[in-house]
Amino acid sequence: MTVKENLDKLENYLVSHKVKGTNRSLINIEECVEIIKSINSMIPNSLDESEIIVRQKESIIEQAEEEASRKRIYADSEAEKIRRNAEEKAEEIIMKANEQAEKLVQKEEIITKAHEQSERIILDSEEESKSIAEKAELSKQDTERKATNILNEAQDHSMKTRNGADAYAREVLFSLEERISTTLGQVRKGIEMLDESEVEVN
Repeated sequence: MTVKENLDKLENYLVSHKVKGTNRSLINIEECVEIIKSINSMIPNSLDESEIIVRQKESIIEQAEEEASRKRIYADSEAEKIRRNAEEKAEEIIMKANEQAEKLVQKEEIITKAHEQSERIILDSEEESKSIAEKAELSKQDTERKATNILNEAQDHSMKTRNGADAYAREVLFSLEERISTTLGQVRKGIEMLDESEVEVN
């Protein structure tokens, strides 16, 4: 009989020997003592078994806690490794992304600067070409004006020179004509003198 069965037996005994209308019971002390002794004889074994079970449970719980602690430490360590690896990979990805973004920005800046420089070169070339064309036109006009002036001056000089030459030639011819006239007069006088001399001789 187990401890519980003996306790149930004692309870039934006390209830069955209760005096009606009161809270008292008429019991046989010896029977109660026997039941109690039987319970007491079983209690140590039950306690020992309970203690063993408790110790086993505590050992199992302790082992489980140690195992759980080890697993938790391992899990925390693995989680920390995973977190660090994830952070390193994230930093690497961010770094590469920043580098690529910077390269793209630099490339975009280079392209923008190249466009700006090419546009500036085109504008400068157009302005320089326009300036050269304007200067060429001005030079052409100046050259034409100078050529016209030179031609006019040459024509004036030629006209003046020709007029001067004509006047000089006219003067020379007039002078020559006078000399010839004088010479012819002298020749006539000489002829006349000769004729007069011949007449006198005859």
